[in-house]
Amino acid sequence: MTVYSLLPLLALVAPFFTGALCLFTYPFDFLESFFRKIEKIVLLLGTGLTLLIILLIVPYILADQILETPAFSLRADSLNMVGAIGTALIFFLASIYNVRAERGGRLKASLYNFFTLLFLVCMLGLLFSYDLFGIFLFVELTIGVSIVLVIHAPGKLSPEAAFKYLIITAISALFVLLAVLMVFVITHNSNILVILDNSALLLENPRLIMLIVVCFVIGLGADIGLVPFHGWVPDVLPASTPIINVFFTAEPIAFMLALYKLIYPFYTIYPSQTLIWILLGIGFISVVFGALLAYPQRDFYRMFAYCSIEEFGH
Repeated sequence: MTVYSLLPLLALVAPFFTGALCLFTYPFDFLESFFRKIEKIVLLLGTGLTLLIILLIVPYILADQILETPAFSLRADSLNMVGAIGTALIFFLASIYNVRAERGGRLKASLYNFFTLLFLVCMLGLLFSYDLFGIFLFVELTIGVSIVLVIHAPGKLSPEAAFKYLIITAISALFVLLAVLMVFVITHNSNILVILDNSALLLENPRLIMLIVVCFVIGLGADIGLVPFHGWVPDVLPASTPIINVFFTAEPIAFMLALYKLIYPFYTIYPSQTLIWILLGIGFISVVFGALLAYPQRDFYRMFAYCSIEEFGH
């Protein structure tokens, strides 16, 4: 049963509003000096409040209800709830770790908190949004926020790694946009659920469905770090600060579930075995490639990056 609720929207508003309050202190020196004393507590409160809101949704999901905010095409259901809990929990635990681990970097405290909480908004938006343009917006925001968080690291490697990440993911985002535009031009709708219920127009051109799915796989596969779109992963992990890498562990969860959410309707409309073989092929190559390249690595972070690529393939 679908129930109207503002809780999915509040789960996005809470971290964004907390981050905006942090950003408000940036232009004022006297507020900035005060904020440095409470910066880590504010981040902890922001992630903790978000986790609390998401946990409030759980009883409704256990009662076989779906919470929906139709005006923003946001929806909390059994498919995305586990991912949302995992993402919010990672950010909350990472915020606790952040109290001791964060030693500062290129970003001021207010900007660091703002972009970290905005990153959480992007992850939850990818999970809760059922609008194609909304998902594309969160993909673009994630790319921008991730670049800023990578550059936060004070070392020389971070700008180079961030630039490489920008090039790969910016190109991949064009594939997502292409797929979204193709679907919208054909169906005149961007809501995934409506498209699934009115699939006649898509069924007229099965090859176009295949092209749409391939574009989504390329677009989000690069953000996840699947082979052969993985080039940024071994560079970004060593270049980022340890605490930022902890926050980044939530990214594959959101992107993988978003990719499933995008592909599943088209497989339902046109259940081709070719789609299965495409996904199996990319997964198998990622597993083998990640394992083979992880073995000879001497740098822990690069080894961990290739191990992560292997796990993404699973």
